[in-house]
Amino acid sequence: MYEIMYGGQQLWTSRAVAEAVMDYAAALMFRGGWDVVRLPVVIEGVATEARLSLGPAVALGIVALPGEPNPSLSAEGATVQNLRERMASLRSDDDSRRSNAG
Repeated sequence: MYEIMYGGQQLWTSRAVAEAVMDYAAALMFRGGWDVVRLPVVIEGVATEARLSLGPAVALGIVALPGEPNPSLSAEGATVQNLRERMASLRSDDDSRRSNAG
């Protein structure tokens, strides 16, 4: 299990979701953009959903929780795919700008 540290709160989620949201947050920060994402999380042993605003001024961190099992989250695959598609869209927007500038 991974802990996402966001705005002084701890949200528990799977490794795949934590890594995907961190990668997307880094891509947004590099570009100076922001977005709101939905993530499957576990709070007090119950699977639920969190909405996070990501952008350059948002402090975000992830930590692996040793000894904690990776949770089974029903929306994990769709969430990771969605975040990866958003990152790809950022890259294609950047590529389009470079092509149009030259």
